[in-house]
Amino acid sequence: MALGVQKVEQAGSNLAHYCAVKRSYASLLLMTVAICFACGEFKVGAFTSCPHCGAEPTTDEDLAHSLALTDHYLTPEALEQVQQRAVAGQPIDIAPEFYEQLLQGLQEERATKASRPWWKFW
Repeated sequence: MALGVQKVEQAGSNLAHYCAVKRSYASLLLMTVAICFACGEFKVGAFTSCPHCGAEPTTDEDLAHSLALTDHYLTPEALEQVQQRAVAGQPIDIAPEFYEQLLQGLQEERATKASRPWWKFW
């Protein structure tokens, strides 16, 4: 079953704890819950290094994969299921169309940032 299309009905305690911590701090409400593309553990932020294995997404492919594995695109229940599959070493299927959209968006954002001066914030 490909990500971006599935619904899951079971939430685990690991994610429940993570979400409780996320809700307990007002400043963290804007933070992204993500799954590490390398080890499958939960982390805060799609593009941050993993506190468990130290992996950091650097290539466009890693960044797109990391972005797909966030609460921006998956329900908490789906995140829990994906996390369990990743930790167990099972493959994580991302719909090819969805992955290409993310990859294209990242590349467009990079091109936009490269074309404007560093001092221009808007």
